Amino acid sequence: MNSRRLIITLACSFALALSPLWSGNPNAGGCCSTSAGPEPVTSGCNAGACGEGGDGGGACGLDLKVANDAVSLSPEARERLILQWEEENLATNVYRTLGETYSAHPFQNIPRAEDRHAQAMRDLLRAAGINLEEIAPNPDLATMQRDLIARGQQSEIEALKVGALIEERDIADLRELAELIEDATARRVIQQLETGSQHHLNAFVRNLQRRGASYEPVVLSSAEFAAILN
Repeated sequence: MNSRRLIITLACSFALALSPLWSGNPNAGGCCSTSAGPEPVTSGCNAGACGEGGDGGGACGLDLKVANDAVSLSPEARERLILQWEEENLATNVYRTLGETYSAHPFQNIPRAEDRHAQAMRDLLRAAGINLEEIAPNPDLATMQRDLIARGQQSEIEALKVGALIEERDIADLRELAELIEDATARRVIQQLETGSQHHLNAFVRNLQRRGASYEPVVLSSAEFAAILN
């Protein structure tokens, strides 16, 4: 999928997400407690950022290290990797902005994990010989970021749905990106990033359910969505 097609898909996903009546799926726990209070640190979770699978999200044993060796990517994979890095930045900006309004755990904890995700993407870009300073801001993503923030500021429920939508899109895009990459190190990192996004999606959906709200997938198929939550 090229960048133009991806932007169109993202825009369509956002439009579909405006539907007011959704039904959700139950979810099993992650690597941290599912209690409504602060999540305790458990095995495999880093102190201070309790597991990506916990209710708040965070950093949970993901191997995001990139070797210093050069990473070889096709032109299409390089373009998609740049766009994925920009999407990680969009997610961080949206979550941090909404976290200034809402105290829900995902908006307080997940941005720290997104920082790690964005750093992993930067490391991959550098290993692929891509100069970050030469990447021009994507105006379509900038517009989308403003729209998502505006929607999220309508209510905490809408904010959590925005988070779930972003993570759905990340999962779908990371899966497509992994298929374009032959380099073992780069593929491993991309797959680890998808695992993190799956944990984040769980966190947003669980927090919606606690508030009596539900969520239906907009980007992923019902089967893919259920497999992630179960």
